[in-house]
Amino acid sequence: MEYLTTEWLIDWANKNCKSKEEIESKRVEALLEARKVLDRLDSVEITVEPIVFDAREFSSSLAFSMALLIASERYKDADDILVRYTKPEDKETHETYIQFHVLKSKAKIFNKYMLEYDESFSFALDNGNDIKSCVKLFNSLGVKGSNGERLSSKETDYAKDMKDSFKNGENKILVSVFTVYDNDNGNYVTLEWYVVSNDYECIDFEEVKSKIDTIIKS
Repeated sequence: MEYLTTEWLIDWANKNCKSKEEIESKRVEALLEARKVLDRLDSVEITVEPIVFDAREFSSSLAFSMALLIASERYKDADDILVRYTKPEDKETHETYIQFHVLKSKAKIFNKYMLEYDESFSFALDNGNDIKSCVKLFNSLGVKGSNGERLSSKETDYAKDMKDSFKNGENKILVSVFTVYDNDNGNYVTLEWYVVSNDYECIDFEEVKSKIDTIIKS
């Protein structure tokens, strides 16, 4: 074809291709910018509240990508620190933002505490809202079902199972959260639940939530 002549290709390359020196210069600039932005991590404490790095802070997607890579490499061996790529959407404008977050993992903090202190929780649920909130909380903390399954997934729905067995004013749902020590498959925290009578006395979910909040923030 006529437009694919040698002269046309040379002209296109001259207009669109960058030299090795130009590419290396851009890479160095992006690397220096990424490191400068990440200096923020040296002056703040990493907690369960995410430290947000937004793509709009960077002059190029290359600098943002390098910062993400450097942060991931820095914390790859940390026991409880996550580097999480995310694309949150503004509910009002529906605009999507490209970000990565650096934060401590609530699930890893909770699991570590449960294993170190051999802690357990037993509490009663007496309404549908607490049942839903309970399953959501412990699922987010990585707590597993009696067979090692997730509490909430496409295959499992502990909240629905509890609600199906719950009769308001007639019974309560007793929940136990404890550590399973398994030499073959590894130790993990599990949740089991039972139906008990309405007059069964046990601490309530609010007290357990407060204790867990203290564990996570300590």
